[in-house]
Amino acid sequence: MLLAVGLALAAGGMLWAVATGVAVPYPDPTPEMAAYEARHGRVVDALLLSGLALVATGLLWGAAWLARVLWKRTPATGPRGRP
Repeated sequence: MLLAVGLALAAGGMLWAVATGVAVPYPDPTPEMAAYEARHGRVVDALLLSGLALVATGLLWGAAWLARVLWKRTPATGPRGRP
């Protein structure tokens, strides 16, 4: 679930960048254009970074869950390797 939400946020950030025109910067912007680009650039950065954080968290939780499942499957052994 975290992976899906994180990927959706990252995709939303990319779409926001393309939709607002921040993905391709202006060659010689006016002060208003630079302010617009800076404001929407911060939104894009926040979406991308939060998406990346959720993806990383989801991967870590998934790895921890898999390790726990695999750990429970291995039989317990005594001091000489006998169950």
